[in-house]
Amino acid sequence: MIKGTSSPAKKDDFIRVLDSSDRSMSRFLSYCKKSKAIIKFKGWYYISPLICLKGKFISTDTVKIFLKEDP
Repeated sequence: MIKGTSSPAKKDDFIRVLDSSDRSMSRFLSYCKKSKAIIKFKGWYYISPLICLKGKFISTDTVKIFLKEDP
């Protein structure tokens, strides 16, 4: 999905946009999950609303997912 919005993304989207290898992206996503910058929910990656605050749009669905996973 990734089109400049806060849409959820798949690993393949990150690989395509960042022009990276599968292995590098796996390590990157793992690091981001440990630091709670992203969350994987039902196969989709969501960026933390705290990181998105400087953007134009934050999906309330993403906020709800983060609150449910990390109260």
